[in-house]
Amino acid sequence: MEAEKNIKTKKQIHHYKKKPNGKNATGRPETYTKKLQYCLKEIHFLYNRLMDKNSKHITLHDLIRDREYPREYISLWVEKFKDNDEFCNTYKKIYCELENRLYKYGLTGKAAAVVIFGLVNNYGWKNEHKIQHAGEIKTGQQITDEEFAERLRRAQQILSNDNP
Repeated sequence: MEAEKNIKTKKQIHHYKKKPNGKNATGRPETYTKKLQYCLKEIHFLYNRLMDKNSKHITLHDLIRDREYPREYISLWVEKFKDNDEFCNTYKKIYCELENRLYKYGLTGKAAAVVIFGLVNNYGWKNEHKIQHAGEIKTGQQITDEEFAERLRRAQQILSNDNP
């Protein structure tokens, strides 16, 4: 009985398209996918929620957890309204702020791998250590074999004088 009540409520809330035969079309509700004003209202709501001084959200999922639509709808809206500057700019602000918060969280030492993962996947960063070497390696003063033998003889003499 409860499940049946939820289905009726869902149908009442969402405006499903009707097929020519009068039955509901399958797919996403029109309210969430087609109406620019609804999407603008939602994206501004999300932005304001994120910018609230008490906001602790670090992912898009955290931000929309209590909304009535899934996270994937945001991606659909971005694609659908890519020509609407207001929508796109607000979404970009949200995305950049979430990215910034996530990196800051990673830099606290609690999740350093998050920072590395983000830099590698979003900015082409490579975790490599390259040492460039140009020229020859200098090991110090160049001496002849005779000079080396003389220095070795003197070193042995000093050592033998120290040990009675």
